[in-house]
This record gives sequence, C-alpha cells and structure tokens, in this order.
Amino acid sequence: VRRRVKAALWLATVAALIIAFARPIWGVRADVVTTQGVAIMIVLDVSRSMNAEDVLPSRLERAKLSILDLMDGLEGNEIGLILFAGEAFVQFPLT
Repeated sequence: VRRRVKAALWLATVAALIIAFARPIWGVRADVVTTQGVAIMIVLDVSRSMNAEDVLPSRLERAKLSILDLMDGLEGNEIGLILFAGEAFVQFPLT
C-alpha cells in the first residue's frame, strides 16, 4: 500500500510538472502594448575588401541592399549611419 501511494504521488508530481512546463492558458486576454521607437546606428565597412565579389554583386552592394531592406521595416525609429575604412565617420546622425 505504501509503495502504491509513493508511486501515485511521484506520478502526480511528474504530471504537475509537465502541465506547468506546458504553461497552459485559460480564457483570452488582449493587451494593448505601446512601444517607443528605438535608436539604431548602422556601422558599415567601406574599405577596399568590401569590393570583393565572393557575394554577388559585391560585399558592399549586398550590405547596402540589406540596409535598405532593414530601413523599410524600421519606420518610426531613429536610424543613423557610420562608415569606416581605417577611420570611422558619421555619415548620417540619428534622425
């Protein structure tokens, strides 16, 4: 009898842990979340090595295209651009 009680308690504990880790949710609740824009500074290498064509059309052109794609999805945020090739300089401050 004692062995069965111990096994039943152990099984109940394991079942409770499995249910807890599954994080069940009852009912529906909608929350309105307001977000503020973020400041994103993009840093781009414009050294000669970026003219390599191991990525088509070139590393630099691919990076430019990626930045444009990124900017399309970041409306309402501040974005700036720093270029570097040996030394860094701010091309566009956060705007």
